[in-house]
Amino acid sequence: MEIPDSTKRYLEMKGIRLIEAKTGEAVKLYNSLSEKEKVAAALHLTC
Repeated sequence: MEIPDSTKRYLEMKGIRLIEAKTGEAVKLYNSLSEKEKVAAALHLTC
């Protein structure tokens, strides 16, 4: 799924780091990062 450029710009303006990854990789990364810092995930699972 493609993240719109407008969404990327908005997150950047708000100081939110965006990491794009396939779901499996994203889950592993989320789990790793969540041990050290506040994180949130938005996962697309319908396809």
